[in-house]
Amino acid sequence: MATRAGPTRPVMSVAAPKSQSWAIAPSGRAILAALAISFVLLNVLYFTSLRPKANVIEKVQAIPGGRVLEAVAIGDNRVLALTSDNRFVLVEDGSVVAETPVDKTVTSLDITADSSKIVGGTSDRDVIIWDAQLNELRRFQVNGRVTSLKVAEDNTVVIGYGVGRFTGRFNVGRFDLQGNPVFTKRVGQDVNAVAVANDLSIYANVSGDVGALGSDGEHVWRGKAVKPLLQMDVTADGHVIGADERGMVYLIDVATGKTIWNQKLSDYRMRMVAYDALSDKIVAGDEDGRLFMLNMDGQLFYQAKASASPIRSFIHTVQDNLFAVSSNGEWIKIDLGLALGAQRQQAINTGWLISNLMLIAAAVTTLTLTVPRLRASAFHTARQIKQSKTAYLLIAPSMILILIFAYVPTVMGLYYSFTNFNLAEPIKFIGLDNFVRVLTKDPFFWVGVGNMVLLLVTGIIKSLTVPLLVAELVFWLRWARVKYWMRVAFIVPSIVPGVVGVLLWKQIYDPQIGLLNETLKALGLGHLTRAWLADANTAIWAIIFAGFPWVGIFAFLIYLGGLLNINHEIFDAAAIDGASAWRRFWDIDLKMIRPQLRLILFFTFLGSVQEYGNIWIMTRGGPGTATYVPGLQMFLQISAAEFGYASAIGFILALVVLVITVWRFRFSQQPDVD
Repeated sequence: MATRAGPTRPVMSVAAPKSQSWAIAPSGRAILAALAISFVLLNVLYFTSLRPKANVIEKVQAIPGGRVLEAVAIGDNRVLALTSDNRFVLVEDGSVVAETPVDKTVTSLDITADSSKIVGGTSDRDVIIWDAQLNELRRFQVNGRVTSLKVAEDNTVVIGYGVGRFTGRFNVGRFDLQGNPVFTKRVGQDVNAVAVANDLSIYANVSGDVGALGSDGEHVWRGKAVKPLLQMDVTADGHVIGADERGMVYLIDVATGKTIWNQKLSDYRMRMVAYDALSDKIVAGDEDGRLFMLNMDGQLFYQAKASASPIRSFIHTVQDNLFAVSSNGEWIKIDLGLALGAQRQQAINTGWLISNLMLIAAAVTTLTLTVPRLRASAFHTARQIKQSKTAYLLIAPSMILILIFAYVPTVMGLYYSFTNFNLAEPIKFIGLDNFVRVLTKDPFFWVGVGNMVLLLVTGIIKSLTVPLLVAELVFWLRWARVKYWMRVAFIVPSIVPGVVGVLLWKQIYDPQIGLLNETLKALGLGHLTRAWLADANTAIWAIIFAGFPWVGIFAFLIYLGGLLNINHEIFDAAAIDGASAWRRFWDIDLKMIRPQLRLILFFTFLGSVQEYGNIWIMTRGGPGTATYVPGLQMFLQISAAEFGYASAIGFILALVVLVITVWRFRFSQQPDVD
């Protein structure tokens, strides 16, 4: 028995006006105001009181001309620099006051304790002594080219010298300023650096040996460094500091030769290490122009990029300022007070940044919780995630693997394209230099682009003609069994690896026993034979012709699948209307397989941009650059360990592919059939 339903009462929902749904609650406004005030006060405090008012490093171009090889201090504010074009340049208070040429190639330079005499060693065995006005006083010879020297407090000179390179015929000798030997000692391989600690003469050579010779010239101790030391100096307590070719700085006990501590500062060679007696600090500089300052316990308290060229020499301390000279002649002044506070300043900067981020996060959270619409949206999203947590957990492994093996390498490649990444030097960010080099300075790239365009055009022609023709022929066969075996016949060759087909075509083009030349000879056309892959006029066309008759299995199957998907009623209607085979092909087949045509065009473009394997097998880009393509240039740069430059080429090619992909995606949204 049916019951009679009474009149239904409409369920009314009262929605807040749209303007009210975005309104901030009073409590939220109070919190946001407090956060805004805190943000303003924090930044005012930082920029007015906590931020440093001066730079730690100040640079002036003081020494013009050639590259600076070494520099020494001559009293306060006076520096003598040796340049690569064999000049002495005297600098006072940052200005050049005198220059004089040197008739010898000076390889090492030092000054006596009273700054009255300058001692230099040359590559042709001379040791020359000048006065403070650069007048030559005397010279004497040692038995070999001078590689390093250091003047002791008693005005004797410790000299490393020898004959040849890596000959084992190098010596360390101690001489007075008249050239009389105190002792000489054979120490083996080329001497990189010497130092003087009281009566001990310290040396380091290219084989990593570090030794101390007594006043009689005999070894007090001898050890081995991890890597050969390039520079040495002596501290106030007589210990030896050294810097090696891998960016390490060492403090060595002068009495025993044991390493007290070592500190990895850089990935570059260390070009300078020195002890500053006034500040009791160690200063070091590397080949990349970075300057490092350490306490005597090995703690690094300051580092900065001081110059674009290697730091060559440490000068002196004047009024709490340290001075150094780079190889491009920059006079670098370091404010010691600011440098000592660098770690504290870094902590302040980090705290300021974190505090700002926390205030911004608190403001966003407050807005989300106090604005009704934002709060409802956030809760709705959280509810959906909670309801679908099982699905998210199931797809998480796949997403993680895609992230690791697809997106991470892509991001890494993009990062490396902005660096000098190679196996010869540490990674350094160089901005757009690689891209400028590719687009403006690399002729091989643009030659490759021209060949790539030719391969692209011919590839499109090949992929749109023969595979489509074969697919049409197979599709319109009347007998199903014949159609089946024809499909099999065209598909079976695809089981052979592609590289085998490339090698077969390379054999066909062989100038001596190749099938092509032998066929021409058999037809009486021997005058047409040639080395097809070795001729710049035919090599690229030989590569294009390879694979004839160009029935690509992928394209064939895509076209055939598209034809099979067409409703047969359309063909029946066309037959009733009396449409010819050509009219049916043009007005029905082509229009109905537009998605397949676009897909084949996309993959043809992608393959033409990325392909270089077949060219590498057949011609390796030759003869000359006749078959060069950008992908091959990228491969060759990888082979040469120029990974940063290769990444830039790869990113440019990827950008081209991305543009075409976006265009294809937008184009595919259009209707396929009119």
